[in-house]
Amino acid sequence: MLSTSKERTGFQPASVIRVTGPRFIRLAWSIGMFLFLRHSAAAESPVEPVQNSERTGIAAAGGIRFATLTMDGIGIPHVEGRLADGSFIILGSRPMTKKGDDGIQWRSVVSVRSVDGGQTWSSGGVILPPQDMGIDMGDGAMLFDAATQVFFYVYRFNDPSRPYYSIRVKQSRTAGETWSDHSIVHEVTPPKGRKTGLWTPRLMFTPSGRLQCYYDDGDLPEEVLGGTNSGQWAVMRTWDGQSRKWVDQVVVCRPPEGEKGPLRIAADGARTPMTFGDGFIWSPAESPIMNPNQEAPGGPRSLSLRFALSTDDGRTWSWSRGSWPALSSPPLLHENGSYFNWSWPLGAKLGDGSVLVLFRSDEPLAGEMTRNADGTVKSAKVPSRGTSHQVDKRLHYLFTTADEATWRSKMGEVEWAKGMVSSEFIIDHDIVPLHDGAALIGFNTRQDPKRHIIMRATRSP
Repeated sequence: MLSTSKERTGFQPASVIRVTGPRFIRLAWSIGMFLFLRHSAAAESPVEPVQNSERTGIAAAGGIRFATLTMDGIGIPHVEGRLADGSFIILGSRPMTKKGDDGIQWRSVVSVRSVDGGQTWSSGGVILPPQDMGIDMGDGAMLFDAATQVFFYVYRFNDPSRPYYSIRVKQSRTAGETWSDHSIVHEVTPPKGRKTGLWTPRLMFTPSGRLQCYYDDGDLPEEVLGGTNSGQWAVMRTWDGQSRKWVDQVVVCRPPEGEKGPLRIAADGARTPMTFGDGFIWSPAESPIMNPNQEAPGGPRSLSLRFALSTDDGRTWSWSRGSWPALSSPPLLHENGSYFNWSWPLGAKLGDGSVLVLFRSDEPLAGEMTRNADGTVKSAKVPSRGTSHQVDKRLHYLFTTADEATWRSKMGEVEWAKGMVSSEFIIDHDIVPLHDGAALIGFNTRQDPKRHIIMRATRSP
C-alpha cells in the first residue's frame, strides 16, 4: 500500500522518450543569431533569452545554460530519486525490439540508470516483458516515492486489433532492478470503428501526499459531446490506498463549455503537472489553434501551447471557469495561411522556482525563411508539412524567471523567453528536475535514433 505521508521528494515525472543524439547542438539566440556548438563532455554555452515575450512584447529577463554530458546515452531519463543510503540515482527507460529464433519480432522495455548525474548509464531490469509487435507500449514516465523508496513506471498499453486501450502502472522496490504490476489506472474496450485511445500518462504527488495520474482520454469527448469526435481531453485520477483503485476522474484540460466549431473537440494534452504551493498546480499543454486558411496543407488546425491551472490541488481546473489560456503561440506562415506547430511541451521546475519548458517546433532556421517588414514570416523552407504529428521538428524551450509567489499571484500568466536547444530533427525528448536545482534533458534525433543525448540545464549567471 502506498504511504500517505507528506514526505515526498518533490521531483516531477517527465515523459517516456526514445532518444539519441546529433553530431552538433545548435543553440540559438532568439533574436535571430544562432550559435553552433560541438558536443563534448565539457561543452557549455549560455543561451541568451529573447528581448521580448512572444505573447505580450514585455521584456523577459534571465537565461539558461546547457551543458552536454554525453552523446552515448542508452535510454531516456525520467526521474531522480534519493535512496535510503543518501545517494542519488536517475532512472529511465529504453524500448527494445528483437527477433526470436522463430523469426518473429517482439518488443519490450528495460530500465536504465545513472549514479553520476547523467554522465554514464547502465542497464537495469526488464520493466515490460516481450510483447507482440502489434501491442502499443509507450509514453512511459516515472515517479519516485521517497517515503517508501518505490519507483513507479506509468505507460500506455494498447492493442488496436481488439481494440483495447489502457493506462497501467509498474513499481520497483529495488531501484529499477526488478519490476512488478501495481495497478491499471483506466482501461476501455470500445466498439470497433470508434476512434478512441488513452495516451501520455504522468504521475505526481501533491504536497498533501495524494498520488495523481494525468493522461489523455480520446474516448471522453465523444461520451460528453456526442457524435463522432477525433479529439482528446486531458484527465486525472487519484489513487485510493484503501480500495487500491484509481478514483475520482477529473477533466484537466479541454475547451471551455460553449466553445463552438472545430475547437470544441480539441486534442488537448497536459504533459507535466507541477506544484507551486497552496494547492496551485500548473501544467503546460498541447492544444490546437485554428489556421486562417482552412485549406492549408497541414489542415485547418495547427498545434499551439496553452496551460492548465488548478488552485485546489487538482479538484477543479481553469477550463471549468471558462479559461483556456495561451502559454505561447507559434508564428504564422503567411505564405499559406497556417501557423507553425508547437507541440509536446514538457516542463520542469528549477531550484529557484523558475520553470523550463521544452517543446518541439517545425519552425525553420533563420537562413530557411524570409520575413515581412513587421518581422512576421513571409515564406519558409519546411521539410515536410503533413498532419500536425507528421512534421520534422526541432527542440525549443521556453523559460521564465517567475518564482512561486509570482506564479500564484499572476495565476500562471507570466512572461517567457524563447530559445532553441537542438537544430536537428528530433524524434522524442524528456526533462527531469534534479535535487541540486538543475534539470536533465534527454533526446534523440532522426539522424541517429539509437543514440541518446543527455544535457544538463541550469540558470545562467
